[in-house]
Amino acid sequence: MIYEIRNYHFEPTRFDAYKTWARAKALPYLKRNLNLIGFWANISAPSEVLGTPTDPLGSANITWILGWETMQQRNDDHG
Repeated sequence: MIYEIRNYHFEPTRFDAYKTWARAKALPYLKRNLNLIGFWANISAPSEVLGTPTDPLGSANITWILGWETMQQRNDDHG
């Protein structure tokens, strides 16, 4: 199994609209068409990063995890 972690940074002024869209459109699509392992949205709590953050934009405010049986499946389905 391959796990693909996708981190996204959304403009704070558009974040509430994104969450509404994600609940109504994105999550149903992802669940139907991909192996969605998890989907997280920032809850406006301070980041809990141990050590130096690796992303110059800071902590992501949206994270998805997708599962793939093989790298070939990932490339064929999503490449």
